[in-house]
Amino acid sequence: MNISRQLDTLLQDFPNCETVAFADISTGLVLCSSTRKTMSRGQLDALCAAAIELLNGKQASLASATLDPNGNAKVQEALLMEDGLLNIFVRSSVVSTEALCCICVPEIEIDSFIDRACSELANFDTD
Repeated sequence: MNISRQLDTLLQDFPNCETVAFADISTGLVLCSSTRKTMSRGQLDALCAAAIELLNGKQASLASATLDPNGNAKVQEALLMEDGLLNIFVRSSVVSTEALCCICVPEIEIDSFIDRACSELANFDTD
């Protein structure tokens, strides 16, 4: 199954998720997305920028230093409430520059969703 279909399936399996975007957070590019509502390129870029800040930015660095004084830990997941929606960002455990950037309603089962997002990222078929 290709990445686009995997994102579609994730969205289908979690009705409280409205958008799932696969991004390269080293370049700031959304590579693929699946959404219930039409989103502009600018909106997807803003979602990716938020992921970069929360997973790689100053706050992420401070959190990482707290978790690992040696500086080897990276923030793997981040949540952000914005405009009544829950943004969930999950870094890949396989390729640390890849992440899922998701927009969900607050009622989503967060732990189940994050577990599934991590699993999908680890098993993306990039062929």
